[in-house]
Amino acid sequence: MKNFLRGGGILALLAAVALGAASCGSDPDVQPTAGVTEQHWKQIEQIAGGAVEKSYAFTAAGAWTARSTASWAVVKSESGQAGRSELRVAADENTSGTERSATITVQVKGHGPSSFILKQQSLTTASKDNETLDRWMFDYMKTHYLWNEAVAKLTPDYTLDYKDFLRKVLVDVAAQGDVNHDDGHWSVDNAGQSVRQSFYTNIQRYPKATRGTRETADGFGIDYIVYGSFVDGSGNPTGELFFIVLAVAPGSPADKAGVRRGDYIVKVAGRAITPTTLEADWGLLMSQTSAATATFSPGVLSGNGLGVGDPKTLTRATYDDNPVWLAKTFDSPAGKVGYLWYNAFNLNYDDELIAAVGRLKAEGAKELILDLRYNGGGHVVSSVVLGTLVAGDAKKGQVYANTTYNADRMAAGEKAAVYSLGSSIVKYGGANGNDARYEPIATALASSLGLQTVYVLGTSNTASASELVINGLRGVDIEVRLIGGRTNGKNVGMEPIVRELGDWEYDFSPVTFYSVNAKGFKDYSDGFAPDAALDALSGDIYPMGDERDPLIASALRWIGGQNPASAALTRADGRELIALPRPARRLDGMIALPLE
Repeated sequence: MKNFLRGGGILALLAAVALGAASCGSDPDVQPTAGVTEQHWKQIEQIAGGAVEKSYAFTAAGAWTARSTASWAVVKSESGQAGRSELRVAADENTSGTERSATITVQVKGHGPSSFILKQQSLTTASKDNETLDRWMFDYMKTHYLWNEAVAKLTPDYTLDYKDFLRKVLVDVAAQGDVNHDDGHWSVDNAGQSVRQSFYTNIQRYPKATRGTRETADGFGIDYIVYGSFVDGSGNPTGELFFIVLAVAPGSPADKAGVRRGDYIVKVAGRAITPTTLEADWGLLMSQTSAATATFSPGVLSGNGLGVGDPKTLTRATYDDNPVWLAKTFDSPAGKVGYLWYNAFNLNYDDELIAAVGRLKAEGAKELILDLRYNGGGHVVSSVVLGTLVAGDAKKGQVYANTTYNADRMAAGEKAAVYSLGSSIVKYGGANGNDARYEPIATALASSLGLQTVYVLGTSNTASASELVINGLRGVDIEVRLIGGRTNGKNVGMEPIVRELGDWEYDFSPVTFYSVNAKGFKDYSDGFAPDAALDALSGDIYPMGDERDPLIASALRWIGGQNPASAALTRADGRELIALPRPARRLDGMIALPLE
């Protein structure tokens, strides 16, 4: 799932280096293709000028060796065996004053070589660029960060890499009595350091020429997967490890290849999934690497567990990123029930959102199930559009949300931005204090359902602009019945700023405001508790929009007059399944932008 901050995927535009390829063709015992797959390096790997050690995961078809063409880039893992492996390269400080390059080559026995170029900035250039970025971020945080007073107490270290610099600022602010508690939950990054989850969306870098559009995504289109294992009679994992696909973007390569919600994946790159390969395999399938293809084997349920189906290969592609994934109606004793799976608040698709709800209205929908279970947020104005589509004319002009800034900004005369249902006028509270227009909010009234009650399906991945729907509608006395799990608890948002430096564009989005509803409520940093608690992963997992889905079925029963109780679910085949720890799924945040 792509959002405004992420833009398009980062593309490697330079050609690969293929050393020794000419000699391979004359040796009948050497395959012409490299024996390396699922490699976690780009053809050009750019590193900063300081001393650093980098690790790159890959899969080897046989025994392998690795070498470097430069003495300053030392290969620490010089050889290994077939299977999942790790290439470690240590680079010295670059005090030469110019950028330098080394070619790193992995040679698998019986195959051609696989190489990439390691480019290292000069220490002088890297330090200058980092200081520029560090000062830019720190100056903005001193004035706009929601907890800017704590930032002003810090002594910044402008020698740090810009990401390490931001990490340190967030940690040092938190050390002041956890004042920025609402800036995100603590998690552990790949280096084992504790950081705010919001760190992952605070600063993003893109090549200026390859950023892509805000209407497309690049990848395989598997939007969400979890790790799973079956449990034996004693409640212990059986050792059989697999992925479960929970969301697939319509029109993506995965969708076109027939990958569906509820599918199992038991092999990646031809080998079984193991605890040591989980994170790398997850990153590959979720398009977190630059790999052009991903090969996996689907799991087939059998009497004793999961069999192995025929392998499938996905090819990376650009596809339409429309977040309106499914709009349909159910027949129920209470009449037509509308259902909307909405996966991100992307203002580039607000017209499609309005049209989808308009179709539900035309089909006679009198109730709405709003599926936000994996919606991590997005643009505030898109949330106002959705709120208007639910509420209709009866709530026109009522305040849906307003923003509050830090004390210094408010004291300087900045007013809260006010977003009202059905009104194209946004009372924008930015530095100029001028009102702005966003026409889709008013346009949405013609397609609105005018409901007094809405059924929201949520999980811990329901965050930010999704939670704004819950809080905003409750603020105007629309009953929101939440089914599923406790939501994420993101009650704050960001006003992104952009800076160009060299060949790069940097998006910086620290938390700058609280979101408050018409009743003045904003304290949901621990998330919204469900009215009917259901762990959908403990039961059978059905395709998207299937009325047998536990959360959808619960909403339909509630609409039919049966108040659903919280319950533990079971699988029809009697197996007990557990979802295992997995890498954090990035959330989109709550994004407020100045409007024209």
